Amino acid sequence: MTKDKFLRWVLFTMELFICAVVFNALFVPLNLVVGGSSGIAILLNDWFNLDRSLVVLIVTGITAFLAYFYLPKDKFYSVVYVSIMYPLFIKLTENLPTAFALGISDPLLIVILGGALLGFMSAVEMSLGFSSGGIILISEVIHEKTRQPVATINTFINFIIILLGSYSGIMNLIYAFLEISIQKLVYDRISLGISNYKTFHIISNMSDDITLMLRNEGYEYTIIKGSGAYKNENKDIIMCVLPSDKLNYIKEKVLEIDCKAFMLITDSYHVRSGSKEF
Repeated sequence: MTKDKFLRWVLFTMELFICAVVFNALFVPLNLVVGGSSGIAILLNDWFNLDRSLVVLIVTGITAFLAYFYLPKDKFYSVVYVSIMYPLFIKLTENLPTAFALGISDPLLIVILGGALLGFMSAVEMSLGFSSGGIILISEVIHEKTRQPVATINTFINFIIILLGSYSGIMNLIYAFLEISIQKLVYDRISLGISNYKTFHIISNMSDDITLMLRNEGYEYTIIKGSGAYKNENKDIIMCVLPSDKLNYIKEKVLEIDCKAFMLITDSYHVRSGSKEF
């Protein structure tokens, strides 16, 4: 293992540890269900007194099993690592002082702090090139069977989890949606830049497969005829404008089809189609 790769794994481990601290110190005291494996853990602990770390171990273990069939080998390793280390860190940090014990008693402040920290950690994970699996991977599996957009499936599953957590009060439902909004805002601004849309230019020898994928995902595209300056070969350039939050997902889907694809991704600050402005 190279020094750079070792450092990436160390940073990934630190990110998982901080996420476990946020879970135990901020969300558990509020009994806040914000989706994902941690939300399921809080629910089942409250309903059946199941150990939260055990629930996370089971959920992440299931996603690790799915990752073996649906993810590239390097990302499969990271999902397996998460399925072991994240529940372990939750167990090790469950007796740390909570936000209330540290004198932070305002639930709104706790939610804002937790959302900002998790958004930042998600951006770090993305920049390191790791995948933590979880509900998003289950969403990808459902997508393969139904061809519905992954983001829609993932949002629906997490919405159901959050809705189940609202039994403890309407404020918990409001706090959960606020936390998710803050987390997404921080993640987007760090990892995706400030524009709401990105323009993809893709050059690949498998352009037919890539355009089929874009159609299945529900995105329109334009084919631009071009030629390479070095070999003077004719090339199709696929141009597609996507919402910023779909950037990494579509990028990964393109690389799954053609790992040698050339992609130019730029910010799009103004998008207009006829009389419709985005």
